[in-house]
Amino acid sequence: ATEHEEGKLLNSLGSFTSSFRRGVTTAFTRARQSTEEWLGQAERTGYDPEYMKLAQQADSAKLWTERLVRQTEVVIRPSPNERLEKFVLTKLDRPVPDRPTPSDVLGQYMIDAATDIGASPFGRALLKCGQAEQQLGCAQREMIGTTVNQFIEPLRRFLNEEIKTINRERSVLNQRRLDQDAATAQAKRAKNSEHAEQIEREKQRLHGDFEHQLDITRQLLTGVQRSQMKHVENLQAFIEAQHRYHQQCAAVLAEVKGELHSAFQIAASPSLEFAALPAEDLEDCEPTDGSVTESRAKVLYDYDAQTDGELSLLADEIITVWRSPGLDSSYLMAERGGDRGLILAVYVEILQ
Repeated sequence: ATEHEEGKLLNSLGSFTSSFRRGVTTAFTRARQSTEEWLGQAERTGYDPEYMKLAQQADSAKLWTERLVRQTEVVIRPSPNERLEKFVLTKLDRPVPDRPTPSDVLGQYMIDAATDIGASPFGRALLKCGQAEQQLGCAQREMIGTTVNQFIEPLRRFLNEEIKTINRERSVLNQRRLDQDAATAQAKRAKNSEHAEQIEREKQRLHGDFEHQLDITRQLLTGVQRSQMKHVENLQAFIEAQHRYHQQCAAVLAEVKGELHSAFQIAASPSLEFAALPAEDLEDCEPTDGSVTESRAKVLYDYDAQTDGELSLLADEIITVWRSPGLDSSYLMAERGGDRGLILAVYVEILQ
């Protein structure tokens, strides 16, 4: 049994040695052929124009796909540190944390500031803006997720799978070409030798290997255009995600813009005391003759009355308001809990 095992071991070593020797010989022959071609001392097999066109298209597809992926990541993740973190964690096969967007952070700052400032016009405006910024951040995260899943990742798979396979097969094809050309050169040198027939058979075998590998590589190169047709769908998904994101942003900003316009009117309005009527003249502004229509209104901001003719307000209360003849359109008469007085119109929202 021991002799049998030793025999198997010797056979294995012999096979390994023979395989290693063939590998070294092949590598040396390819290196020699490549060097002589570079020096112009050896002929080389040329590829047909169709193959060269397909190869150039594949090289161009690889170059521009890499650039598109890289620049798209810059668009959705402007921070270089964030991109570096994602690259390192991806290489380490670790999950990438979901970081807040700059809009998320700014929105939270605005909300915290509004809480600290209180229910003043500025505080309420900050609160509205903070909530809007957080909505923008949410929309941005949704856009980023869609872009990564439906655009960047498919392009990456194209690079990591199809292009890598093509490049590997092209490398094999080049090796087959070097083997064939080296055998052709050897056959020419050994034309009248006793081994010419054996060398010719080896040349024909290597030529068959080359043609077979050329067919495989050509088929893979033809598939690049089919993959790019699928990339049109990926590109459409990316554009739709951007379009949806900007629509959401426009809607959010339009809403908060209107609310800020009201807040600005309050800040820019003259003090009530310049328009306030004397307390004894308030009776003339009461809707006693039925010619003035009363409305219900929601109070938007707190206000402390500064004169006897004004009415103090508490945010979110429902009060009764009406317009009096001769009173500036910026002002309303209002009633709250049995008290009546003058208020700025922008402090309330008329309820339908």
